[in-house]
Amino acid sequence: MAKATMRRRTDALYKPRSRRSSLKDTGAAGKSDRGQQPRILWKQKACADLVTKYVEELSRYETYGDGCLVGLDFGTAVAQQSPRSGRSLRSTRNPDPDYGGKRSTSTAASSPDKAAEAADWFIALKRLLVRRSCAPKRRTRSSAVRDHAESSASTRFTRAMHREVEAALVPTPPDQVLVSAFRIDIKRADLYTLTDGQWLNDEIINFYMNLIVARSGERKGLPRVYAFSTFFVPKLIAAGYGGVSRWTRKVDLFSFDVLLVPLHITAHWCLVVVDFRQRRIAYYDSLGPPFKTPRCLRLMRLYLEAESRQRRDRGLDWRGWTTRVADVPLQQNGNDCGVFVCQYAECLTRDAPISFGQEHIPYFRRRVAYEILHKTILSA
Repeated sequence: MAKATMRRRTDALYKPRSRRSSLKDTGAAGKSDRGQQPRILWKQKACADLVTKYVEELSRYETYGDGCLVGLDFGTAVAQQSPRSGRSLRSTRNPDPDYGGKRSTSTAASSPDKAAEAADWFIALKRLLVRRSCAPKRRTRSSAVRDHAESSASTRFTRAMHREVEAALVPTPPDQVLVSAFRIDIKRADLYTLTDGQWLNDEIINFYMNLIVARSGERKGLPRVYAFSTFFVPKLIAAGYGGVSRWTRKVDLFSFDVLLVPLHITAHWCLVVVDFRQRRIAYYDSLGPPFKTPRCLRLMRLYLEAESRQRRDRGLDWRGWTTRVADVPLQQNGNDCGVFVCQYAECLTRDAPISFGQEHIPYFRRRVAYEILHKTILSA
């Protein structure tokens, strides 16, 4: 995208809607408008300046390779430039398995009100950037695939199931534990992320991946599945293989058919899948293919090589292996990436085609909530 075009789109992001047309009248008017503070999303000048800075960088940033806007370090910028105290939108619970899966006390923001305000404009920023700069055009699917997905979605969720889910999706009391399994406690605040418009957190993603693993061991004919924690890749990046070598000391990764690797990079969920049967490492991103080959594909290849040498005293035979970016249904907003990742994983681990779309996400949010409450994946 041309830099001039990106600049015009940048201006459009934070100009008051009622004044945009006047920019074409005179240069002086346009100059005057640039000094006005935004009226809708960012009432703080610092926030508007921050948005301008990062949207301008969209035309030239270096991608991490995951298809995510890793080059745009929003979290750091919020802490340094925002007049309000920020908080992490991800879980602050302890990711290290050596702690026995018990969760540490969450790090509190200096003020709950300030944290909420900072989170609000941060969420608005992500949604607007995705919608204006990153979100691909809506993809069309054949009517046969769409009708099949819609009919299957509508026939599996009864009114009683719907009522049970709605009763559980009440945000208060937030610390009430609704279900425990896999050394993970799902509280009301966690389950509430499955309501429309919310981002899924680590607890929901990790719990659901464990449900998929449990299903693979209980039902005949399904591939054997192992799922990494959402904290695995950040630890691997930060500390190298030595930092995660203990995570699989009691597990033989090479005895499984499929490995699931959920990633959370720069406020976006995506998925890497290692298929030993197909000898393939694939990347799944609901925002569409990245500009460059995702570096996480090479990262997983290096990790598997090191793991093979550590556990089996020999390298992995890479003959016939391929890496690819999968062509998958895409999200049309800035908050459903976690649900897409869950459903990609659910389909792939039963060798089913990925035949859902954005229109089915509200149903899948309720269904995932029900499956978590009952600690089982519903039959397809």
